[in-house]
Amino acid sequence: MNSDQKKLWKLIQRGDMRKMEDYLHSLKYDPFTLVRMEHKASGDTTMHLAARHGYLNIVKSLHLDWLVDVSGRNLDLKTPLHEAASNCHVDIVSYLLNCGVDVNCLKRSDWTPLMMACTKSGNLETVKTLVCRGAKVDLANKDGWDCFHLSCRQGDLDMATFLFACNRELCRSVSKNGRTPLHTASLHGQLQVLEFLLDECGLSLHCQDSCGSTPLMEAVKGGHLTLVKYITCRNADLDAVDNLGRTVLHVAAECDRDSIIEYLVLECGLDPNTRTRPPSGHGGGHSALDWAYKEHQQKAIACLLALGAVDD
Repeated sequence: MNSDQKKLWKLIQRGDMRKMEDYLHSLKYDPFTLVRMEHKASGDTTMHLAARHGYLNIVKSLHLDWLVDVSGRNLDLKTPLHEAASNCHVDIVSYLLNCGVDVNCLKRSDWTPLMMACTKSGNLETVKTLVCRGAKVDLANKDGWDCFHLSCRQGDLDMATFLFACNRELCRSVSKNGRTPLHTASLHGQLQVLEFLLDECGLSLHCQDSCGSTPLMEAVKGGHLTLVKYITCRNADLDAVDNLGRTVLHVAAECDRDSIIEYLVLECGLDPNTRTRPPSGHGGGHSALDWAYKEHQQKAIACLLALGAVDD
């Protein structure tokens, strides 16, 4: 990025349209050359920059006065609409759509502007605007994640409720590695969304992803003790095993979740010496203490020993 481009981009980042226009008109060469120059590293245009920072007046000026493409793509194939949607700038989203930008345009890895909007909590108005303008709620990215999955990850109950009302089948979507919205909400500690998925969407806590992990195991991985207690009170299967034959206690040991280990043993009655059940059915398997030693998890080791785990 040369010095002229740096100065222009700083003015846009500050949202100073008057100084931006004064600077462009002061150049001794064609200002259109500079205003349309892309960022070398990212491929961003000035339109991407203005949309990202939420300056509608600059977006309009770039479009109408400087003829910058409202649908331009950077090296990640991201458009200004992706930028505005992911940064909660609903006014710019509306403007770009009025200019004819494709509401379902895909960036790299097949992310739509709607998916990007769902990565930010409190962005419901942007989501509603996109959906009302034709955004497809059932599209999934290359990993199989759709907008509902993303709203569950963020824990935005209003957004998840709105999307569910748009298409009730979204709650049953599964990513390419077998993860349901329940897995996503559990891993990220989203209690309100979890309650919604169970009570309103009718999902089951017994689901397992392609690795055999259950929502309870995901809550353990995330270290969410409150969520673990809630899920166990909802009759989750404490004896379920993943593809490595591990129970939730083994997962807690591997992840160094000492407070969860204590809860599972003292409150739920799990045996601190329980061993994995290998898929082959042969051998005694490994104990929770073995998994803690394997990952050098000192808190888990101390907790298990204090709870009566036998150090073989």
